[in-house]
Amino acid sequence: MNRVVQTLGITVPEFVAGLALVVFALAVMLVALRASRAYADTPRGEFPRIGKHPLRRAGTDEAPLRSAPPEMSPGVGGFLYRGSAGDESTTATLFELARRGYIGFVFMTDHTTAGQRIYIVRLDRESEGDDLPEDARSLLAVLESGRAESAAYAAANPVDSVSYRSALESAGLPVEGKPLARVQGYSLRASLAQAEAEKREVLTRGWYSRRREALGTIGAVLAGVGALGALGALIWLIATGLGGFWFGVSAAVALMGLVAVLRYSSLTPDGIVACDQVAGFRRFLIEAPRSEGATLAGFAGYSSWASALDCMKEWENSLERLAVVENMTVADAVPWMVSTSNEWTTWAGLTEALMGIERRLHSHPLADDLDASPRKKRPAGEGKKRG
Repeated sequence: MNRVVQTLGITVPEFVAGLALVVFALAVMLVALRASRAYADTPRGEFPRIGKHPLRRAGTDEAPLRSAPPEMSPGVGGFLYRGSAGDESTTATLFELARRGYIGFVFMTDHTTAGQRIYIVRLDRESEGDDLPEDARSLLAVLESGRAESAAYAAANPVDSVSYRSALESAGLPVEGKPLARVQGYSLRASLAQAEAEKREVLTRGWYSRRREALGTIGAVLAGVGALGALGALIWLIATGLGGFWFGVSAAVALMGLVAVLRYSSLTPDGIVACDQVAGFRRFLIEAPRSEGATLAGFAGYSSWASALDCMKEWENSLERLAVVENMTVADAVPWMVSTSNEWTTWAGLTEALMGIERRLHSHPLADDLDASPRKKRPAGEGKKRG
């Protein structure tokens, strides 16, 4: 060893410390590369019955197509697909509440800005009668409590009920529903709270392993420290001709830490089932195979899932294909959306309107009611989805 350390120009303690760092980083990388464990005695995408079940290495191939919505809310499904929750948690849950008949959207011309205001209204229609998921129930409570809009936006833009009713009557539309909020002034704080609700729901279901989640954190630390160490050692090497050993150690640690970050998975066996359901249903939304029961009426009700799983345009294409052999008007498909200026007659127009809601959510400057600055738009995800 003395000959080795002399050749490298370092001391024995330095050599031992460097070797220990490399071994530790290697161990973290190897554990991160170890595949998650999945249920071995149940079909992919199906939760097992209560009891102990044998496990196997999780498969890396594409999840099987699933024609039924996953056993979770669209907001929770979006969290699993993206690995984090943000504005899409709010819009997907709003669309789900609308599909169930609790709320609707009224697109109304705003003569003061030569644009549009999008109202979220409480509908008096009978709901489907099924129980709302926890995240949808909490969002509906926020809407009905008047906390969906930021206080600053509501104060600067009070709802004029007379003008609201007059605009609907002038357009020949029925005056139904009570305005709860406007999309442009939707509270950023309320949207962030909704994202946190999705995160809590995922944690409650035990779909992520805390211990394996720590691998990502450790890998990120190793990658960052190793990169900084490599940069310092490189400068030292250029300046003095020394430090080659520590440059090699730091570069190796940084590389192995990066591999750990990119390749680890913190999914539990139940988490893998949930992710398979989400991925399989996203395939269904994109492919829309009639052999698997795809119908135009059914697909028209999946706007919340298309929003949550980031496939609105693909969903639109599926609607267009199904409309070739089925007959259904856009107005019949989404009775919870009306406009005082035009009626959507094409599926492309419907998708554009829905994506407009996504884009304009708390778009007004006064909608930012967070104390912290700069804007905290998206909370960090609890885990990384399996690719």
